[in-house]
Amino acid sequence: KTEEEKSGMTSAVDARAFSEGLRKVSKVLERSCIPCLNAVFVEVKDGRCTLTGTNLGAWVTLELPAAGDELSCLLGRPKDVERACRHFDGPLELELSEAGQGDKAQLRMKMRCGSRAAEFEALPAEDRPVRPEFEGMYQLTMPTKPLLERVERARYATMKPGQSRRESSSCVQFNGNQVYALDGYRLACDSDPSVVFPAPFLISTDAAGLLKLLDGEQTTLRIGARYVCFQDGIISVMVRRAESRAYDLESAIPR
Repeated sequence: KTEEEKSGMTSAVDARAFSEGLRKVSKVLERSCIPCLNAVFVEVKDGRCTLTGTNLGAWVTLELPAAGDELSCLLGRPKDVERACRHFDGPLELELSEAGQGDKAQLRMKMRCGSRAAEFEALPAEDRPVRPEFEGMYQLTMPTKPLLERVERARYATMKPGQSRRESSSCVQFNGNQVYALDGYRLACDSDPSVVFPAPFLISTDAAGLLKLLDGEQTTLRIGARYVCFQDGIISVMVRRAESRAYDLESAIPR
């Protein structure tokens, strides 16, 4: 180490789990000229490593067991980091250090696993987008696999965001025991009497696609005033609710 390089905090996680976590969380990122929106926030605290990514409309958070010092930073180029971590196996040591002084100070994330090592630039944790406060008004727990299948059955009948003036045309709708989508030309609907959503809501088709990241046996849905959150115990997907009201299919379908 040079004289200008300050010793940092060191933590440890499982290399495979960290790599897989980065892969999943990076799915929410979109190309942006804002550096913090191209990065994954990494925080180690209280024996847990939390990875968070956002495009400001959706937030994906994943937790892993961890050990060692507390640390936090924004890890840029997360897809490159994930590819590098594929070559690691076993305990992965994370060391966050600062090189330089004043305006020239720069954070570095060093990763070591056995005889292999990698080093990446990092951004201060203070630069991260702050996740909005979430207060769930309603809650429902359901099997994950059927939920994902229902969403995919309906999601094809949506337009891409921006293709229509009607916000609902690019949304998947959840209402009663139905998951459905209609873009003005097509209607796709899946009904399941065993699962009744406690309140109707709409989410964009892109946000609905993020639900594929859930892989636990059970998913808990929490519905708030502005956001809905899907959580399987390890990963959570919080997405903004569309402002449009759910379409009343029962009044539109002839009997």
